Amino acid sequence: LQGAGSQASLVSLFFYVATDGQGTLQPHLEDGTRLAAVTGTSEELGDFKITFLRPTTESGEDPKYSSYHYLDAWSPGLHRLTDVVRSSLSDRFVFSPPGGPRQRFLAVDTFRGLPGAAEAPRSRLLLHQVTLRLPARVEVTFE
Repeated sequence: LQGAGSQASLVSLFFYVATDGQGTLQPHLEDGTRLAAVTGTSEELGDFKITFLRPTTESGEDPKYSSYHYLDAWSPGLHRLTDVVRSSLSDRFVFSPPGGPRQRFLAVDTFRGLPGAAEAPRSRLLLHQVTLRLPARVEVTFE
């Protein structure tokens, strides 16, 4: 994602990876808090790896201050992933870059289950959230 202009909008990007009753997903955390990569297998893709690179400035040369959150949860199926994410959001987080303005934002937090969900879990969901001010460059690789 690349933003243009001098506007310093705060944005959160959500990257989902989920199984659908088959396959495996393995999260790889950096510093215990940032989802740096996901490895897995599926019938359609075989073995794969998704890497979430750290955001940079527009030029791609300097690191960009960012806030990271991740979610590791189970869902009754792919049709309920949005519900799982929505029920995991919290407004208790504050974006506070060094020397910059502080701003509250929504981020994924602990998943406590879906209200009234009687369906058995079939899908594992891994979600990487990166929150930053624009302009910025965010890269994700799939191999």
